[in-house]
Amino acid sequence: MELGHEFHRLESFYGNDIKSFREMCDRAFEERNSKTKMIKCHQFAYNLDWLHENIINSNILLVKRGNQECFDWWKQAGGWDISYPNYQWYVDDLHMQHYIEAENKLAEEFVNQATILPIEFYLWSDFTEEWLEQKFGPHNIKLDKEKYGDVKVCLVESKR
Repeated sequence: MELGHEFHRLESFYGNDIKSFREMCDRAFEERNSKTKMIKCHQFAYNLDWLHENIINSNILLVKRGNQECFDWWKQAGGWDISYPNYQWYVDDLHMQHYIEAENKLAEEFVNQATILPIEFYLWSDFTEEWLEQKFGPHNIKLDKEKYGDVKVCLVESKR
């Protein structure tokens, strides 16, 4: 969150300047020319359509929990005492809960309206080892079902 500027308003800030957006994302990586990167950002929820339309050859992995579960998980992980990333722009617990609700709603709306592929490609799924293998191939990741049992995921493929 410290490395990206205006990630809550991609369309109005970057517009058609995709190169600047990519350069901003690359700031987090030592090897900037590598092809595969994962950029995690809550604020992307406000511009998922823009990402989908403009950042070709890049998939969007959406991860969600219920609103209260998100807030509780964040508090359990350290809440305001976390030094990185910096969550200060969320202001306080009340605002944080509001933003969690808004960002979850935007992700849900994006998945519901996605039309590039048939709808069965855009369904929320349980986050399981089987889902990981189905989407990304063989792996050695072991998921703690108690920790991730309430997590849903949706992988939206971008334009090629």
